[in-house]
Amino acid sequence: MSSYEYPFEIILVNDYSTDNTTPTIQSYCSENSISNIRILEHDKNYGQSVATLNGMRAANGKYVIILDDDLQYQPYQIKLLIDKIISSNGINMVCGYKVNEKKTKSPVSILFIQLSMILLRLYFRKFYRSNYFTPFKIFKKTLFLENDHLNIYYFWNFNMNKIISVPVTHSKSIRQKSNYSLFKLFSEYYFLIIKIFQRTIILFMTFFFILSLYDFFVLKTLNFISFYLLEISVIAYLASYIILYLKNKFMINRKYREIL
Repeated sequence: MSSYEYPFEIILVNDYSTDNTTPTIQSYCSENSISNIRILEHDKNYGQSVATLNGMRAANGKYVIILDDDLQYQPYQIKLLIDKIISSNGINMVCGYKVNEKKTKSPVSILFIQLSMILLRLYFRKFYRSNYFTPFKIFKKTLFLENDHLNIYYFWNFNMNKIISVPVTHSKSIRQKSNYSLFKLFSEYYFLIIKIFQRTIILFMTFFFILSLYDFFVLKTLNFISFYLLEISVIAYLASYIILYLKNKFMINRKYREIL
C-alpha cells in the first residue's frame, strides 16, 4: 500500500482482544517508522458492528474502506475499489463482489446472511442485491455522516442507484470457524427485529382502535375483546420502545480510546 498515490490512514479497531494485538502493532510501527496507522481500543468486547461503526466515525479521509481481519479479501485489492469510485461520477459506494467464493461458511454464517437480506429488505423496503452485501466496500464518508445512527444497519438507508460492484478474488478465511453464535446473531439484529415488530404492532393498534370505536359509536356497545387486544398492542409497543431506548442508551457508552 505504500505505493498508492493517494494519502491514506489505516485504522485498526481492537475489540478487546487477548492476544497482545496492540503492543504487537505498536512495536511494528515503531520499528518501521510508520505513522499512518491508528489503533482504537474498546474497554470490552462489543462485537463487529460497534467496532466497524467506531472505525468509520474515527476516519478522517474523504473515502472509507472496510476490511475484515480474516483476510477473505486481500489488501492488494483495495486499489480496485479506490480506482472504481474515483473514476465513477455520482457513485457513493463500490462493493467488492466475490467471483470465486470459497464455500467455507458455517450454517450459522449462512443463516446470518439470509436473515440480513430479509430484514434489510423488510425494514428499508428496498431490494438489495446479494453482491452489495459484503464487508469489503468503499464509500464516501459523507454518506455515513448523513446516516450515522447507533446501529450499523441504518448504513443501508441510502440511494441504491448510486452503488456499483467490482469483481474481487475471495480467499478462505484464516479462522477455523465462525465467531457468530445464535445469541450473537440475535444481538446483531435485535434493532431491525424490534423495529419491524413495532410496525406490525402499529397496524394491530390501528385496527383494534377503529374496531373499538365502531363498537362504541355504531353498535352502541363495548367489545371487551377488541378493547383488551388494543391494550395488549399498546403495552407491547411501549415495551419494545423501552427496550430500544435502553439498548441505544447503552450503545452510546460504547466508546473507544485511541492508543496510537
